Amino acid sequence: MIGSVVEKVLGADGCEVIGFDIANGHNILNPNEIGSALKGCDAVVHLAALLGHSEDAPDEIMAVNLLGTWHINRFLLSLFHLKNGLVASFF
Repeated sequence: MIGSVVEKVLGADGCEVIGFDIANGHNILNPNEIGSALKGCDAVVHLAALLGHSEDAPDEIMAVNLLGTWHINRFLLSLFHLKNGLVASFF
């Protein structure tokens, strides 16, 4: 939802966007798949999340929202050999 809007805005601004969405068969819970998708990227906008609808299982919500973010951050920290990173969230 939000990601498709961000993708359109960035694309219109001349950015090459590499989408990573479960709707396209990608898995935020697979760190190897994330690593492959992020190699060569100059920036990352991470918006993957489950909103917590009544039909969503709490364990799945936690896995996607927390573990998915963990995988992305771990890859970025190792890629750039950073000691620190910043994660911002809003709801």
